[in-house]
Amino acid sequence: MSYEEAGKVKEKFCICGAKCEVKRNQQDPPVYGFTANMSRHYAKGFNTSRLHDYFYCPHRGNHDHRLLNVIRNHFDDLIEEQRKTVSKGVRELIQRDIDKCRRIFKRELKSFREKYLAPDKVVKVRTIS
Repeated sequence: MSYEEAGKVKEKFCICGAKCEVKRNQQDPPVYGFTANMSRHYAKGFNTSRLHDYFYCPHRGNHDHRLLNVIRNHFDDLIEEQRKTVSKGVRELIQRDIDKCRRIFKRELKSFREKYLAPDKVVKVRTIS
C-alpha cells in the first residue's frame, strides 16, 4: 500500500506486477493501515492534513503476496545493514544473504505471477536489484 499526494501519481504497479487500485482524495490514513512504508512517509514530513491518494494491490490479502513483501522488506534491511557495516568480511557475508534473498524473491515472484496474474495483465516492474 502506498500513500501519495492527491493527483501527483496517475497509476502505480505493485512489486507483484499487478496494477494497483486507487482511492483518490482521501483525508487521513487509517490507523490500522500503518506500516513501515507509512511511517517512512511521516518521517519524510508527509502531511496528513492534505488530501492524498491511497494505492493498494488487489492481491494484498493473499498469503503469497504477503510473502513477497516479507522477502522484499528483508532484502531492504540487508542492504541497509550492509551499507552501515564497516567490516569487509561482514559485508561479504551480508552480500551472500542478499544474493540468496534475490534468488528467492525472483522464484516466488515467478510462482505468484503464474498462479494469480493473467499473462496480459503482468507489467514489467523493477524487481529487487
